[in-house]
Amino acid sequence: MLDNELVLGGYLKMDYDTQNIENKVYKELKHAILTKQFYPNYKLVEATIAEKLGVSRTPVRSAFKKLAYEGLVNIIPRKGAFIAQPTIEEFMQIYSSRLILEKEAAILAAKQMTAVDLDFFKQLLEEEKESYQKRDFEKFIATNNKIHMLIAEASKNRYFIKFINELLTKSNIYLVFYDQFYTKPLEELNSVKEHGQLFKAIKAGDSYKSGQAMEQHIKSIFENLELTISERMNPFHNSISTL
Repeated sequence: MLDNELVLGGYLKMDYDTQNIENKVYKELKHAILTKQFYPNYKLVEATIAEKLGVSRTPVRSAFKKLAYEGLVNIIPRKGAFIAQPTIEEFMQIYSSRLILEKEAAILAAKQMTAVDLDFFKQLLEEEKESYQKRDFEKFIATNNKIHMLIAEASKNRYFIKFINELLTKSNIYLVFYDQFYTKPLEELNSVKEHGQLFKAIKAGDSYKSGQAMEQHIKSIFENLELTISERMNPFHNSISTL
């Protein structure tokens, strides 16, 4: 991605509220990352982005920090900010951790999710299908995260909620660069079907099936991403299935 090709400005309008400006710059950059306007390890130049958006460098710097927390950007002292370059080791650690925590969260959610939350879950499933059919990757990721956090919150375990939220955030960079979002038809998309299976198990109050459904779902995500990554990197030496 060359600087003069970067499409920015959709979120930003004249606004003298500093906090709003910082938030809009953050949204602009996150949108650009999620729509693959950058490649891994691309250097983000503060001055260039500030000029394109018509803002000072301060809100750009603030946006970099937020994106770094989410795992989308790496900030290297005295060198600058770069689009994250996912590593195999981190990928393995994130998904093995998600497997353990989210399976337990689903087991608890089966006994504790309210009728209101189940209705919201059903609504999210429809939104997920719609976003995929429209090839709206940004909304698809957001909806996916809402589904997983709804289950985590239903566990009523504050540590599950905290760490699952962090892991989901860190997972996004792998979906950006390696998910087959734009190539698979809806009927072949595992996540939509697997979220539906999770919904049925949790609605039935079946803790065992809920845990199994979540385990299968996380392994499925891992295997699909692993296949794509392995075509571009060295093959993995381990597999989540051995955990």
